[in-house]
Amino acid sequence: MDQISANESKQVQLSSISIDGNNKKVLKTISSSTVAHLQVKGDYIYLSRGTYEESTGIYNGSIAKMKKDGTDFYSLTETGAEKFLVVERDGKDYLIYDSTTMVSSKPIHCSIDLSTNEISETEEFLPIPLNVPFLESKNKTLDLNNLTYFYNNVYHRFCYPYFKECNLSGGNIIFSVYTNYKGDKQILLDENNFKEISGRSYVSDKGYRAITNIEYTNDCVYFTIEEAVRSEEHDVLDRRSYKKLKTETYQKNLKTSQIRVIHSY
Repeated sequence: MDQISANESKQVQLSSISIDGNNKKVLKTISSSTVAHLQVKGDYIYLSRGTYEESTGIYNGSIAKMKKDGTDFYSLTETGAEKFLVVERDGKDYLIYDSTTMVSSKPIHCSIDLSTNEISETEEFLPIPLNVPFLESKNKTLDLNNLTYFYNNVYHRFCYPYFKECNLSGGNIIFSVYTNYKGDKQILLDENNFKEISGRSYVSDKGYRAITNIEYTNDCVYFTIEEAVRSEEHDVLDRRSYKKLKTETYQKNLKTSQIRVIHSY
């Protein structure tokens, strides 16, 4: 995927290339400053395209589809979310997305029947791409609507100290991942895993110990836990400052459930 500039308006050039680096072919040139996410299923490519506000960094755009050869390009819906998921149910494909836009801030998860373009609300799936870890609640004590921006900008910002809900050892939250187009989920981390790691996760006025990054690949999950204390003298307006005490990166083998530290500083 290449970005080109023409007449001061940004465009994105979508291309395909063989694994050996040959046979590069331009599929489509679209008017957009960025393509935030792509998913290929069957004969179609689904993509979110849009812009980021310069002052706030907030994304605003739309989700479109086209055939693998670049033909039949058309927009499906507007959205203020970068990510989406295409799943298959009963022989039909559905696009799961967040309906939030610049003028409609309340997050609603919607589903588009891609055979009819009919739109309906859904609670069955979250608009998270395949193989990307996400947070979910095991019970009703956590309002998932408050996590919209963490879904859109990936998971790692959730546990920073601005958010009181981040008590990962309390059993309310688990990390999961969608593993296939059927929407099957695999649990990556839960409260039992945090019991194995010395020291509970917490967020308070005095500091925090929380997950700041998580990645899933090859039957393993890698996650980083930061520990920090408040540093009030370095606060800027309403932005709290913290002094990091320790950062540890762990690996969990999903086949054996074994957890080990692979890096610490």
